Amino acid sequence: MSSTQTSSKAAPTLVPNGQSTHGDWSDNFFKNGCYIFKGLVPKEEATEYCLELVAIAPERKGLSCVRDLLNLAPAGSKDGHLVLTIGFSALFEEYFEENGVRPRFNNELEWFKQRGCTEIKVEAEPGDLVLWDSRTIHHVARNESEQIRSVIYVCMTPRDLPSQEDLDLETNIFKKFEAATHWPHCNIWRQGKAQMNGERDPSERDEPLEKPVVTDQILRLAGIKPYHE
Repeated sequence: MSSTQTSSKAAPTLVPNGQSTHGDWSDNFFKNGCYIFKGLVPKEEATEYCLELVAIAPERKGLSCVRDLLNLAPAGSKDGHLVLTIGFSALFEEYFEENGVRPRFNNELEWFKQRGCTEIKVEAEPGDLVLWDSRTIHHVARNESEQIRSVIYVCMTPRDLPSQEDLDLETNIFKKFEAATHWPHCNIWRQGKAQMNGERDPSERDEPLEKPVVTDQILRLAGIKPYHE
């Protein structure tokens, strides 16, 4: 049998004080590597839960980012899919000027509904593209069917917003087939290579098995090539 050389430094452990048994759920967790908590949240609450969010800080003024959703599977009236609040983005700045910045929305949708905002659930077919102002509050409706939701989320901003330094960073990330944070023109952080135990995973590749066909349009969408060229 072959052996793998390991570091002499002991790895940190999550088992307190080296105990082997605890007399609770954690015994099964450490034995099997997993554990399922049944009924941790009441079913009535879990099925009604949704996280409503806006993908932009209130300090930003005006349209700064467009969010996109490319639909890959049927999304009908009973399927779990995107819900948008129409008219929300136009009132975004007014709301925070009147109410101040709060940690999170807490039933404040009523403020927007009183000013004419309405929710719509997006119904879409494979290949449909949905665009929305990042100031628009949105969430995903509860699924009432067996349809699995399959989408690609995209985030776009004008190419003239990022600095040349950020454009150079994005170009480098693109050419190395890496990923970065989703905000396209600022606060860009590269994903880097997958790691194990603080070192690069030996199975991590520098290039995909199937390389994409890089066209001028792809380079423009990636912010590498100006649209006027």
